[in-house]
Amino acid sequence: MSWEYVVMAASVASAGAQYAAASTQAKAGSKTARIKAEIDTTNASLASLEATQTERSRLKKFAALKSTNINSTSYDPYSSMSFLAIENDSEDELKSDVESIRLLGQLKTDRYTQQAKISDITGDSYRAMGKTAWLKPAGTLMGGAYKAKKVSVDPAYSRKA
Repeated sequence: MSWEYVVMAASVASAGAQYAAASTQAKAGSKTARIKAEIDTTNASLASLEATQTERSRLKKFAALKSTNINSTSYDPYSSMSFLAIENDSEDELKSDVESIRLLGQLKTDRYTQQAKISDITGDSYRAMGKTAWLKPAGTLMGGAYKAKKVSVDPAYSRKA
């Protein structure tokens, strides 16, 4: 076997390994990014749902507190300045809590939505990588052909004795 064939065989093997590695990495990265995007989209929905449930729970607690306060008096609660002050304070606290719950829910939802978009972009880059996985192996084959030609022409590598 001449040295040209050895050099070309090594180049072909190397190129094949490079293509297989790049192609496998691209497929795995694309699938991983798609799964991550799906998880983040689900988490965004869950964050929104959690905020809605927390808000609903807080509203129920306020309604129960208000009902308890009204029922615990033996007089008209709406004629009592102290009762009305407590009720107004409770309503202000409720509004503040609901605003915080909504804001936190929106922030979590937005964060997960942005992460899903980032995962989609990452998936796109892996898909592009998969489409160009042949470039490096092609360069390796061209380099191997150049070396094989050099070996066949260079007398230092010749088997002539």
